[in-house]
Amino acid sequence: MLCCKFLGCGAPYISDWLEHDRSSFVCWHGGMCPTCLTSDTGDGGGPRIRPHFNNKKPAVVDATLKPGMAVTVCRFWVCDGGYHAMICNGQSKPAKRPLSGNNGLVELDLSDRGGRDLFACFEDWVIQYGMPHHVIICQGHHKASLAKFASARGVRIV
Repeated sequence: MLCCKFLGCGAPYISDWLEHDRSSFVCWHGGMCPTCLTSDTGDGGGPRIRPHFNNKKPAVVDATLKPGMAVTVCRFWVCDGGYHAMICNGQSKPAKRPLSGNNGLVELDLSDRGGRDLFACFEDWVIQYGMPHHVIICQGHHKASLAKFASARGVRIV
């Protein structure tokens, strides 16, 4: 998150990777999304103060990612003694179903992945390289600057 912030990628949001199809994934987390990334209040997906989904204690912010937003999804991690990064540009889409917490649907640009779909990419990221289930989402397309940062520091982009 700090890399994204300091490289000018805007306010970062850490999210669970909940599920995916061939090109998009559902992001979800309990109450941490910056409001600049969320839908307007009037459309039903805007920020709302709610009890925590799990322990019912106050308070977290429930909100949905603003659809139609250019985004970057990334993760930097260490596994088996090496540094790795997953970096993809994408686009937020309208959520397919309501979820508590912060949530949204993000379609990833996999055009540089040799025709591979998200099932194959996810298997590589998680099974082969040990990527944790949390990813960072930032507004705008920042893949080039994040890849330059990773390359300059010897981080393997997978």
